Amino acid sequence: MQVEASSERYLKKRELAVMLGFCERSIMRFVDGGLLPKPIYINKQPRWRLSEIEGWLSRMKEGWKP
Repeated sequence: MQVEASSERYLKKRELAVMLGFCERSIMRFVDGGLLPKPIYINKQPRWRLSEIEGWLSRMKEGWKP
């Protein structure tokens, strides 16, 4: 059985904070409040799929509310 490496890019909390213009603490508050997609955890560290964040940003620009 061959396992293919995923080409999906994952963002660290700091990267997401810079991308969105928020502090890291706000990122987790927004997640807890349901305003941002929930992260997956890799080695107990939160990570967000870049494709999921890009989709979320598109919906927000169109006026979508979580």
